Amino acid sequence: RKNAGRGEKKGKKQEQAPYKPPSDILAGLLPLGLLGKVWPPERVLLGTRCCRWLRKELLEHVEQVAVVAATRKAGLEQRGAMGVVFNRLRRIQLSVQFERQPQSHALAFLDDLLAINNHHQPLQNVVRFLFSGNKMGFEGAVRTSKVVQQLAGLTALNLHANSLHARGTAELSKVLGQCRALKHLDIGMNNIGPDGTWSLCRTLRTCTRLTELIISDNRIGPDGVVSVSEMLLDCDRIQVLDLGSNSLENDGVEELAQVMTQCKALARLDLRGNLIGDEGATCLADVLAECEALTNLDLHFNHIGVEGVASLAGVLADCKALHRLDLGENEIGAEGAGRLAEVLGDCHLRHLALGANLIRDEGAERLAGVLSACTALTHLDLGYNMIGDRGAGELASVLGACNSLTYLALGWNGIEAEGARMLCSALGQCKAMTHLDLRSNGIGDEGAARLSAGLGNCRGLSRLELGSNGIGDEGG
Repeated sequence: RKNAGRGEKKGKKQEQAPYKPPSDILAGLLPLGLLGKVWPPERVLLGTRCCRWLRKELLEHVEQVAVVAATRKAGLEQRGAMGVVFNRLRRIQLSVQFERQPQSHALAFLDDLLAINNHHQPLQNVVRFLFSGNKMGFEGAVRTSKVVQQLAGLTALNLHANSLHARGTAELSKVLGQCRALKHLDIGMNNIGPDGTWSLCRTLRTCTRLTELIISDNRIGPDGVVSVSEMLLDCDRIQVLDLGSNSLENDGVEELAQVMTQCKALARLDLRGNLIGDEGATCLADVLAECEALTNLDLHFNHIGVEGVASLAGVLADCKALHRLDLGENEIGAEGAGRLAEVLGDCHLRHLALGANLIRDEGAERLAGVLSACTALTHLDLGYNMIGDRGAGELASVLGACNSLTYLALGWNGIEAEGARMLCSALGQCKAMTHLDLRSNGIGDEGAARLSAGLGNCRGLSRLELGSNGIGDEGG
């Protein structure tokens, strides 16, 4: 009996909540607060009442007759008021958001949305359609295509994590070309592969206003990059391109590098998790100086070693727009850190991430030697590098002269009580430092006591992270 009862309870927990048809979809698209903005300012009180009636009437009609009925029921029949309301109502820009729901709910929502639109056409003013995380598959792609066809003014479409695959992407691509106003498209984590990428990019070549494209986590490979590169030549307004975790490798990056110099608007490029290696990093280095608009470059987790980072370091001084560089989880070691240190004083980086590169205390020492000359650098991430107390001491010795550094991450570095003491002594001289991350070291109660002794002098420090440091009641 006990087992049976547990099974029933377990079954109830796993039971999916029933889908409730959103009969109030239209009212949801036109919420009370938003509707309140369309009424004449001198009719605020009556306007609120009119909005309540209008929400009900719009479920029956989306024409001027709905406004007429609403204003009469609310006691507002002054000439001209109804016309003003109707004209303002038609100019409202709307958003549809239905995210991270079960697949069956997502499909039912799309069906309801289409049914209401067939009668009342409420989608004509929708400019943002946010439908991520619903895992709707091919069936959902078919329904979404029908919805998108009605969105003449669509500017943002988010279909992240919807299990579209190549087939669903091809279905959507049939209608995306009609979205001439589209600026933001997120189709990441859909496993579209190179075939789906080809279908998508062939259509997007007509979306000349596109400024942000996210195709991350799709396994497009080098073949998919060929399609992306051809599309970039026509979509010359793209500012943000996310190709992270797509198995591009060296061949894919080499293909992309050939067109990067022609992407005059490209400001942010995300290539994290693509295993491009030293050869891929070198291909990028060859063109970076000509990418005059590029401000953010993410090369996190790419198996880049000393040779690759040396190539990048050689051009950083010429990349005047590049402000953020993420090289975390690569293999640059102490020697690679040294190569970067040689040029950091001359480049324009504000944010540099070098976490999980095993630079150790030697690499920390070489970086510390130039930090005071990095007048633009505000964020430095050196977490997971095993720099120990010696490396922490080398950094502490120069922190007082780093007038621009506001954030320093030193978590997971084997720093103990002595390292904490040296850092704290230096913090009193750091006028700019506001955030110090020392999580998961070995500071303990003794290190916490030494930190607390000097914290009174750290007037600018607003956030100190000490989690997982073995600090007990005595140190707390």
